[in-house]
Amino acid sequence: MKNHFCLLLLFSLLVGCASKETAAVPNAPQSEDAKLQEVIADYFEAFEDIRVWRKYATDEFIRRSYVWCTGDSSNERSIDEMVHIYYEWNRDSLGMQNVKVEKLSKINENEVQIDVKRTWADESWDYVSYSLLKVNGEWKVDNRL
Repeated sequence: MKNHFCLLLLFSLLVGCASKETAAVPNAPQSEDAKLQEVIADYFEAFEDIRVWRKYATDEFIRRSYVWCTGDSSNERSIDEMVHIYYEWNRDSLGMQNVKVEKLSKINENEVQIDVKRTWADESWDYVSYSLLKVNGEWKVDNRL
């Protein structure tokens, strides 16, 4: 039951995997920042596996994702523990089939927002926005809006 509840939350709140149409494809908004393009593409390519996408995300985003999934906002677990639990709960269950970056907006030199359309295995879809921050010279997913 917990897995079903978490899966429903993730469809409406979170982030995810499979064959992706990212910002690196023709007709998607492009940035002159190749590292930003790479992080966006790599994050969505790894969407099913938090153990991989965590390197493209801030610790705060990992924490938020964990809380969305588990409901545990106690802050008693380390980031590594959160990653492990999140992975175990969601292993191969998110089912994102496609993602298309529809808009890329530069907020300032250290922040961008992307608007994406995600398509799921059950053929449902949603539109979400993500905030990416430049942290110590590297782009990181920081929030899902």
